[in-house]
Order: sequence, then C-alpha cells, then structure tokens
Amino acid sequence: MSTLNATTSVQNGKLQFQLDGEQILNDTGSVTKQLKDGTSYVVQWFVIGVPGTDYSVIIDSPGEAKIHLTRTLKNDGHDYGGFRFKA
Repeated sequence: MSTLNATTSVQNGKLQFQLDGEQILNDTGSVTKQLKDGTSYVVQWFVIGVPGTDYSVIIDSPGEAKIHLTRTLKNDGHDYGGFRFKA
C-alpha cells in the first residue's frame, strides 16, 4: 500500500485540503492516509484569506503526487487547486 503524506500551512486565512472530496486537513498541519495501490485519487485545496497571505501545500508521498507549492493570495483573497494521481 502507498501512503499519502501531506502538510499545509496558511497565514491569516483558512485552508481546506481534500482527498476524493473528503476533507482531511484544515489550515496548518500534517496528515498521513493509507492509499490502495493502482487506485486513482483526486486531491484539492481551497484557500480564503487576507490578500497577500502566503500558503503552502506539500505532498511528499506517494511519488506520483509529489508537490511543493507556495502561493500568495491575490486581491480577491481566494485560491484553489488540485490534481488527479494514481497510487
């Protein structure tokens, strides 16, 4: 089995991190979830905060989902992202 290891952080805002539509992490923290090999998954994140707020989404494993993202919220104070991967 594969493992999803993710870490998020946000300043002056709210962040929701989801795996297949299930919220598994809020704001700043870490999570580990067991994944079934050969199964497709979707990760998504939604951020609302003060314009200029920095946030990050880091996925260290599995290798198919690795990402080290750091962004700054624009003038509307909203951002989102996501992608599909196979474990």
